[in-house]
Amino acid sequence: MRGVPSMEQVRQRNEQHNSRLPICSTPNEILSEILDHAVHADDDALATSMPECLAAVCRRFRSVAITTPSLWTNITFGVAWEDEPAFFHADASYLDRSRGCSLDVNINWDHRSEEEKEGKLFHDADDEADPERETHWIAQSSVERAIDLLKPHLARVRTFHLEVEVFSVHHTFIKAFSGHAVPRLEVLELLCTKLFAQGWRFDPSPLATPLALFNGQMPRLRHASFFGVHIDWDSTLLRDLRSLTFAHHAGEVQPSLRAFHAIMAASPLLAKLEILGSGVNVDPVEQLPPCTPAPRVERLALKWADAPFLETLFAFFPMANVRRLALSDCAGNAAAAHALLERVATRWPGLVELELERIFFSSEEHFASVLARLPALESLTLDHAGSARGVLAALARHSTPVVPRLRELHLLNGSDAEVSDVVCYIDHRAARGYAPLERASVVQPDFDSEDAEDVRVLLGPSGQPVGKVSCEEAGWQWKWNALSYGELTDKDSDEDYDAASSTDIDSAPWGSASEPGTPDLGDIPAPAASFHGKLIDMLAV
Repeated sequence: MRGVPSMEQVRQRNEQHNSRLPICSTPNEILSEILDHAVHADDDALATSMPECLAAVCRRFRSVAITTPSLWTNITFGVAWEDEPAFFHADASYLDRSRGCSLDVNINWDHRSEEEKEGKLFHDADDEADPERETHWIAQSSVERAIDLLKPHLARVRTFHLEVEVFSVHHTFIKAFSGHAVPRLEVLELLCTKLFAQGWRFDPSPLATPLALFNGQMPRLRHASFFGVHIDWDSTLLRDLRSLTFAHHAGEVQPSLRAFHAIMAASPLLAKLEILGSGVNVDPVEQLPPCTPAPRVERLALKWADAPFLETLFAFFPMANVRRLALSDCAGNAAAAHALLERVATRWPGLVELELERIFFSSEEHFASVLARLPALESLTLDHAGSARGVLAALARHSTPVVPRLRELHLLNGSDAEVSDVVCYIDHRAARGYAPLERASVVQPDFDSEDAEDVRVLLGPSGQPVGKVSCEEAGWQWKWNALSYGELTDKDSDEDYDAASSTDIDSAPWGSASEPGTPDLGDIPAPAASFHGKLIDMLAV
């Protein structure tokens, strides 16, 4: 009778077997490159957890992983809850093993859903008093631990992302790091997800006094985002930027027009500019700076911006080469929207992407005439912007070619258009010899779900449904990418759009009737009140 092999015998047998595997004969240098690729693929979450998984495969993997510094450069702090300290996945061992490599620091202490971050601007008093309501709390010890761990390594930080809905945490970090240099910092994102607006008072007021960030010196900084987080705009040198975002600053902590001018003048290669909410304070008594052109700005987003700021921005910072434009809630009425769209068509006839949210134009015919002056347009998104069905009909009726190069068309929340309308428009484009649409989508209720939540129905070049996803941005982009690379089987696609094509349709209001199987949008809920509307209602109380 054969005896049970000892552990040593099992180990030797496994080593003999493994020695014949190709991966075991791979030189350490090549294995190190393979592990590095596995860690730094496309998923940032994997970049944090993958090193430990790889190091647990076997002794050789562990030896190679621990001696490969680039695997350990993603330093992630997770959500902090009331009953436990902040989760720090990459402890001091990551910092030690990364040696001299540049670090990517991601601190996300905001556990709220995307819906809460984007749409729930005001908390009801009843919600706050509800003992069952999940609360978010960051222990001071967690903040101090993170600061103590990072401070000796700030000179190696390449990207720094801090997201939390209370400004006091941002203030603690800024104050602790104010005297330290960050010579490698390239990307800075400070997001206080508690939304402010120009008419609000900054809260908490004792923390309104600005502080210099990183001693005011960030020589390699190229991408900066400040969401509701203010610093000493005058003493912090923001220069040579490639992208800049100002968003949701209360009135008394906004960057002044002079500070904004200094940043723009010192960043001649700026390619992306986003002003969301009350990003810059336009003081009527302030002596205005000289005109500073921004010829390299190619992406421009203006959301919830008032008319005085828009006039100042266009007058003092001419941007002649904008190719991708996003406008949201920048026109209070149809007349203002008419003037704004005319300015867009006149200033930027070379636009290739246009996104309009809550821009209620005076008529669909006028909007079609504006689009006719944008012959290079390749992507159009309408979100709560007038009648999408009327726009499609006006485009079909227009006597001159309109957006012949259009590749993407997205009709989002609150749209009155149906999939059948898009199919008719696709047929119209084919009849005129225009370029076919590569991507199209329409938001409709999901009749398979109990609450009929809105979903985005994805349409192929001929208008056939190819999938349906949630209305969140990442969801539909992931689906399109998967379809593009053939990662979804026919069965996957069938399951996704089965429900979307299970209802009858009405005939289209223009053109020929749609083919059987095209989904019906059903009743679309009325658009929610705008950001400015909520703000005005609150201030009027």
